[in-house]
Amino acid sequence: MNSSRHKSRNIIGPGCRISEEATLVAPVRLYGVVVVDKTSSIGKYTYIGTSTYVQHTHIGNYCSIARDIEIGAKAHPLTMLSSHSFQYNNNHFANQPEYQITKVKQPRKRDHVTEIGSDVWIGTKSVIRGGVTIGHGAVIGSSSVVTKDVRPYAIVAGAPAKEIRMRFDEETVSRLLESRWWELDPTDMNGVDFNDIDAALNEIEARRADYKNLINQTLLTTLKNSSTSKNGVIWFDIEKSYAEPEILKDFDSVNIIESAFGSGNFKIEKAWHNPEKNHFALKIDGAPKTIPKGTVTFTFRTINDLPTKG
Repeated sequence: MNSSRHKSRNIIGPGCRISEEATLVAPVRLYGVVVVDKTSSIGKYTYIGTSTYVQHTHIGNYCSIARDIEIGAKAHPLTMLSSHSFQYNNNHFANQPEYQITKVKQPRKRDHVTEIGSDVWIGTKSVIRGGVTIGHGAVIGSSSVVTKDVRPYAIVAGAPAKEIRMRFDEETVSRLLESRWWELDPTDMNGVDFNDIDAALNEIEARRADYKNLINQTLLTTLKNSSTSKNGVIWFDIEKSYAEPEILKDFDSVNIIESAFGSGNFKIEKAWHNPEKNHFALKIDGAPKTIPKGTVTFTFRTINDLPTKG
């Protein structure tokens, strides 16, 4: 099935410090020294230059991030006794007994999760403050300080960063966002004329329609779970699953043909695509926590096709 994606591997520089709880959707490339904290995630085909720090940030696919950048930087408090962090955490001097005092909660005025879309280019020595959203296709000029949200496909620069212009006209931006081309792999776009934006979008739109039709047809055939689960998830893989991660929303039930927990029509509790595993995931009403690989045979039912079990 998705053989090329299953073989993908992350390329991590020897000086990188990546939390075991961080999410990296292969392939990701990190050069030199890059720090990624446990609350962050990085999408496929994104590369990041050395001396870059990523915290509390979700980064999309196909991002080009240069060196010497701080992403998700949190502001120090300006209304407390001190701007120093000793008041609310022990991180910097954790082994010093005289540093240990009762900590207070740092006041926050907004959510500090930083969201960076796909196809974003961030120039050298930029700072992206915590809590901002950078839209798909945006460009951040070198040495910029981004303190406010950036529109999709906008070019910004300066300290603080200000919008200079848009990369494309409004109609083209709308088509780019609708295409979600960054969900595809480069091989899916082989032969596309990238120099002609209209021709490229025409071809990508046609190919995505073909991929969606392929996935939709496969979902209506007989499937088997592809991995053992310990948390009640039915994992399954079909060709090009990554190309239409939201397609399972078109279904509300599955017909279990054979399993250890019974057969018949079961209501879907939740269905999604997992980019790390490159598999679809399914939770249904009545499934046990442990589901061995290859023990569930099923087909999908379209919405209102059949009455649900129970």
